[in-house]
Amino acid sequence: MLSLFDDLKEAEKILDDAEIDCQFPSDFVELATGVREILNDEEKVDELLDEAAASAMEGEEFLDVATPAGISNRTEIQRGKISNRRYRN
Repeated sequence: MLSLFDDLKEAEKILDDAEIDCQFPSDFVELATGVREILNDEEKVDELLDEAAASAMEGEEFLDVATPAGISNRTEIQRGKISNRRYRN
């Protein structure tokens, strides 16, 4: 992966600042993806996915949260065959 950040402390600051602008579950999911790829901070990723789950109101938003949490087969989720207990209401 091409590193856009040479200074991990600066990258962490930028990503922390970006969290303030998150409003929708997809915002938190995208930020969590960046934190995972750039900082490899799984604790922060879990925190962001928890925020995404807490702000989800519609089925599609819950799917957006479930997919990066480790479920990749959206069709099976939609059929109700897969559940992610941690992020499911």
